[in-house]
Amino acid sequence: LVIARHHKVAPLDLAALFPGQALPADVTKAELYALLGLYADGKGKHIEYEADPALKDAENIPLKEDIVGYVLREVRPYVADAWIDRETLDEQDGGIGKVGYEINFNRVFFQYQPPRPLHEIDAELAEVEKEILDLLREVTE
Repeated sequence: LVIARHHKVAPLDLAALFPGQALPADVTKAELYALLGLYADGKGKHIEYEADPALKDAENIPLKEDIVGYVLREVRPYVADAWIDRETLDEQDGGIGKVGYEINFNRVFFQYQPPRPLHEIDAELAEVEKEILDLLREVTE
């Protein structure tokens, strides 16, 4: 089921949508609107499709790279009808997408500890096994 809405779209404020980002010079206005999920219908209106939540995905874009250039280079060749969600806005700058860092705590803080010797683990298991058998004997007698 595809839900499409035909409606007039007010001109988008690209500076507000992509604050601090230089958009690629070779991207036309129609391409930019298509990247934002708005497709011209030739009658002065735009078609906007509703995304299927099961097909939604997210990308981690390097901080110093613009969103449009990244999507055109890394996403569109593989998913031709992908678009940028205009509804997901950053709390700090109000632009499209959430800006943040991903810190892999395991890589930064993990300290390897070798496992205990196997004979030590076997002895501990045998001891616990003996305790369980003793408890079962008490219950059955």
